Amino acid sequence: MLIDTRDPGEPSFEESLRIYERRRYEIERFQLFNETFHPQHCNEILNLGCGGDAAPTRAFPGKRVINVDYCKSNIDVLKAQEPNAEIHVADAKEFIPPTSDQKVDAIIYAGAFAKEGLRHLRTGGYLLVSATAIVLDEIRSEPGMKLIGIVWKNDGSPTPGHHYRINTEQGEDLQSYLEPIQTDADVEALRVEDPVVVEQAKARHASGDVLGSAVKIAAEICGYIPRKKGHSINRPDMFIFQKNS
Repeated sequence: MLIDTRDPGEPSFEESLRIYERRRYEIERFQLFNETFHPQHCNEILNLGCGGDAAPTRAFPGKRVINVDYCKSNIDVLKAQEPNAEIHVADAKEFIPPTSDQKVDAIIYAGAFAKEGLRHLRTGGYLLVSATAIVLDEIRSEPGMKLIGIVWKNDGSPTPGHHYRINTEQGEDLQSYLEPIQTDADVEALRVEDPVVVEQAKARHASGDVLGSAVKIAAEICGYIPRKKGHSINRPDMFIFQKNS
């Protein structure tokens, strides 16, 4: 069922179009994926919870990009940008890809739906996702799923074509980036990146939250923050996993 879940404080249709127009550079994330991994058989791509984002459809010309959402305002925005985009009105958690084997070669975004979407990912397929700690932990625990790349947004005002950079397993051990927040120093370091989250964590702790220390609460809220010893904590833009079995 198509529903309109736009809250009163959310951008209007026209404002949403302007926002996505300003963010056209985000297509570079997927171009980096193509240039780095050269996926040979990535022909059917599932964009779960697509929102109004046309970047995935534009990033894979000649490929079948299956966009899924059930919010009317999101679908209207996406159609306005890409009238020929394939869009399915459905609950992302229950959607079954209309492919020959009900599976796809790649899943994009997914977020909270990553776990559900994995059952539709073919062996050798890719998951490109921005996710919370709980979702990342679930993905990592899935048999055959391996982190092969992390995409970061470059700071400042990068030139066109250089808004993002990618780290791959060829240069370092990516698993060492996925470490949970564990110490007070980690929480304090988050002030620079996300002070609101830190204050929220401490407020919950002060109110007697049963989850325990502010450190544990911040870990629950913020999730896994890719970092290396000696480097400041930073947030990734996208994780790239591959299903090897």
